[in-house]
Amino acid sequence: MNNLYIAMSCLQGRPMQMSFDDLISLPCKGIQLTPGNVPTKDFEKHVKVSNRPYLKHHGFSFAAYRKKVWDPYGNCLVSSDSVHPPKIKNSTQTFILEDYNGPVLESMYPSYYLGDGESLSKAMELNIPLAIDVSHLKIQLDAGVLDKTTLKKVFDYKNIKEVHISESKNGRDTHDPINCNTFGLGWVKEKSQDGVITVLECYMHQLNVSEREEQLKFIYQ
Repeated sequence: MNNLYIAMSCLQGRPMQMSFDDLISLPCKGIQLTPGNVPTKDFEKHVKVSNRPYLKHHGFSFAAYRKKVWDPYGNCLVSSDSVHPPKIKNSTQTFILEDYNGPVLESMYPSYYLGDGESLSKAMELNIPLAIDVSHLKIQLDAGVLDKTTLKKVFDYKNIKEVHISESKNGRDTHDPINCNTFGLGWVKEKSQDGVITVLECYMHQLNVSEREEQLKFIYQ
């Protein structure tokens, strides 16, 4: 449990301070600060005086709903701990893995870089630090762009800095609550026990405190 962070996106759309306080009260190490919450006054100070660990993810900003992460040339504009790779928009956008030296890159799903087995294999060949989102891997498998051989290579990859977990449905990144049959749960528990930062990302808006605590127990018990 000492490696378990809860993503603020679990209460996405709600005020930052309220979401932070509700989530940090759960038995976790800290909070992953994510874009998508409504800014509140002096939130940065509030987080720091809490003396709890936090990570910054993708386009998080203390002062805005979100900030831009990538420029049109594939340059990263933020200093977050981890980011989503850019979307594959058109041939004019440049994103060269061989030249990348920014924040940890997250495995994604089709329409993004690192959204298929081929690009994940390339990233691993280059020993790029990765955040592996098992929900996104499941979407890749369902879409037929990731095979089991490459999946095993991902699970065996040595340069994994974070693992993210939620439940996906119908090939979509729905961020549903996890359950005992959630794809990748056993592997996530192993990585967490090995000391890898573990981030729970399921939506908790409709869950009471007891149900939220049960979500964490799936990982650390």
